[in-house]
Amino acid sequence: MNLNINEKPYSVSVVIPAYNGEKYIGRAIDSVLAQSHPPDEIIVVDDGSSDGTGDVVGRYASSVRYIYQENAGASVARNAGIEAARSEWIAFLDADDCWLKDKLKLQIEHLKRNADLVWSCGNFMVRSSDHNSERPYYNVGGFEHLLKEGGFFDNYFQAYLTGFSALTSTTIVKRSVFDEVGMFLVGQMWAQDTDMFFRIAYRWPMIGFIAEPVTIYHLGTPGSITEGNRFLVKQRCDLVARHLELSAKADRIEEFRPCALKMLKQWVRGIFRNDRFADVSEMLKRFDILLPGPMKIELRLRMSFPRTAPFCFNTYFRLKRFLCGPKKK
Repeated sequence: MNLNINEKPYSVSVVIPAYNGEKYIGRAIDSVLAQSHPPDEIIVVDDGSSDGTGDVVGRYASSVRYIYQENAGASVARNAGIEAARSEWIAFLDADDCWLKDKLKLQIEHLKRNADLVWSCGNFMVRSSDHNSERPYYNVGGFEHLLKEGGFFDNYFQAYLTGFSALTSTTIVKRSVFDEVGMFLVGQMWAQDTDMFFRIAYRWPMIGFIAEPVTIYHLGTPGSITEGNRFLVKQRCDLVARHLELSAKADRIEEFRPCALKMLKQWVRGIFRNDRFADVSEMLKRFDILLPGPMKIELRLRMSFPRTAPFCFNTYFRLKRFLCGPKKK
């Protein structure tokens, strides 16, 4: 780790990984430079771009530290930015997203009011690639009962089960956290943020949350550094298996296990929507103990009879209710 850390309280380094982001990297940098609370430094890590990304960043030479590396993926790029950072806090921004002008101001003020927090995130606007629609991602009312008065969740796992998860481009993390939990996982082509945030939560489950949108997330940006094969089922299974072990070591497995099941259920729906029935067999093989019985029956029925499985599954439950009676409360 770079030990030349800025001693100014609540100093912030912004880390922006970029790959072939010529069309949008300027927008991201401009959004940081326009902050009502300016950061202490901006670091752009160019992950081996073959377009004009470096030329665009060069126009900001007086305001941005530019690091070029051979193409190695988003995790390596973010890690390079963390290593180079000189501030107490690190805020992440993907090159295809941008910040709203009070993002850092709101987060720094929030961190000052909640001195025990070591990481924080916020709500964000989702903008379609054609810019014809924009909406806040979170309806805060869905998990308002879990938000404490100071604006934080005291348990990331409980919040995750209600549909909440941190977005990298809204997240700010105390730099010392990475000394404890390690860096972004190299070789993880998908869900690097999910992996990192659970690792942080095992040690610090309390996370700050700004209910007001602080970032614009641009949906469907082609060529994004974080864009990967979302149907790499082996990586999905490896992620869950690794975190079942990590959570057990951290004495958090009872909190993580329901989150793992939630992820598996979400992934299965995506797999079936894309007719990738063969991928389900690995999930069944590796997580037979974790998956509930009715879900395993549905998966096997759908694999064997993809066109009739929904009917078979519904029939199974009708028969079960007829034979066993209604479920007792």
